[in-house]
Amino acid sequence: MGFTIGFEQMRKRQQLHTAAKGVSFLTLALLLLPGCAATPESRKVPEVHSIAHRQLPPEPVYNRLRWVEPPEVMPKRDRQFTDTRPLVLPVFHLSLEDSTLKEASLVLAGTSRYHSYCSSKIADQKISLQSLGTIDELAQLIASQANIRVIIDHTNKEVRFLAQPAAEAEFSEPTSIEGIG
Repeated sequence: MGFTIGFEQMRKRQQLHTAAKGVSFLTLALLLLPGCAATPESRKVPEVHSIAHRQLPPEPVYNRLRWVEPPEVMPKRDRQFTDTRPLVLPVFHLSLEDSTLKEASLVLAGTSRYHSYCSSKIADQKISLQSLGTIDELAQLIASQANIRVIIDHTNKEVRFLAQPAAEAEFSEPTSIEGIG
């Protein structure tokens, strides 16, 4: 009897094993079946290259290093800077409405990327202006309208707004004092 019970258990195990194989095969078939479904075939687009623009082949590159001469002192320029040659300056449109002279100096200096300075005595003075011209012409116009001195320093790239001197001091010529000199 013990042998028959063991044989029955083995038969049940074999049936379960066969059933498990069938279930796993069915599951695998169901998973792979959609992958094999008929889908439209994706066609590979052929590569199309543009037409060559150069008429000659590229020059051969043998070595990227180049022969160079050692550094030498640069020769002097033939043309020395003189103030007689006129400066070629761009023309700007300046539009100021009830602005302070401090703001005007910043705007005027900003047009040519210069630094600005405005005296504290005249910084809060108001000015209105609509004009077109170079930086020098606009500076003269502001100076005449606000009764100030405007200095444009092109070498140091600076715009200075200064108060007019109150009065120029006049000195008489020195006289010789007896016994001296």
